[in-house]
Amino acid sequence: MKWFDPYKDELSLVFQAAEDRIRLFPEPLSEQGIHYLNGFNPLRRQSVNNYVCYLLPYWMQELVPLPTEQCRGIATGNVLLMLYFFIQDDLMDGEQHRWKEQLALANLLYAAFLEHQLQLFPSQSSYWQYFSTYIREWAAAVSRSPKGDFRSQPELLWGKSAPVKLGSTGALLLAGREDAIPQAASVVEQLLVTLQMADDWADWRDDVQTGSDNSLLSLIPPAFPEMADDGHGKLTEARAAQAIFTHHIMKSYAEHAIRNNERIQQLNWIAPSLESFHQALVDDLVQAANHIEKSRDMLKMGGLDYYLSKINK
Repeated sequence: MKWFDPYKDELSLVFQAAEDRIRLFPEPLSEQGIHYLNGFNPLRRQSVNNYVCYLLPYWMQELVPLPTEQCRGIATGNVLLMLYFFIQDDLMDGEQHRWKEQLALANLLYAAFLEHQLQLFPSQSSYWQYFSTYIREWAAAVSRSPKGDFRSQPELLWGKSAPVKLGSTGALLLAGREDAIPQAASVVEQLLVTLQMADDWADWRDDVQTGSDNSLLSLIPPAFPEMADDGHGKLTEARAAQAIFTHHIMKSYAEHAIRNNERIQQLNWIAPSLESFHQALVDDLVQAANHIEKSRDMLKMGGLDYYLSKINK
């Protein structure tokens, strides 16, 4: 993965710097914070990867001159902020008995982020105005009703990860290219839409059980209202599988990812590594859709019952 492999040594330094910050937290929050951090370290096995968060500053080096030390600083701050927002997500979806320690850890991470980033961006820097804007975009997205169509309202998806844009914005500010921030932000927003789509394809079974927002599942009720209701106003896994695997929902989904890729190309200001990463996401969705379409065609004559029985296991 050329968008990842060249940066492994740097990422080791980034996550070590974040760990050093977290070690300063009082116990038991220090230990909990390090355990949480390790769960998102891409250099560890079975971690949850959020590549854009910490690679985006390095990818920007392909477009603007920026010392690696500054990229590392931005990436370290982004990791601390990433952990903060992941805890916010957990709090929104989790049980109240866990809130006490999670809230405490989240506030420590937020304070650590501020302390770290103020070394790169003094209080008078316009970085903090962008920070405020991205926080508002995030807040609007996570509090908004999920009933809108993400294809015409892409902010429903990218807004949930809006603070990730600090990676490109911070790099451009340090490189003296604030003029390029709007264009870079547009590229990142399109990337975040496709990234969320890829995550939702991977997680649709879990999300249909928990009732969590999912862009793939959101396509089913408008197209097949009869499949969306089990008598209690809830989409079932069986009906979701039927829509996805036998009614071209995944094909339509992948086609939207292709259009996202075309939009990025039209912006004509994209780091090669970011472009490669986005293409990999699109290719995965297209491959999944093609596999479903091919299997559907092969089993059209009498084999659908068997196919559905297999995919529902």
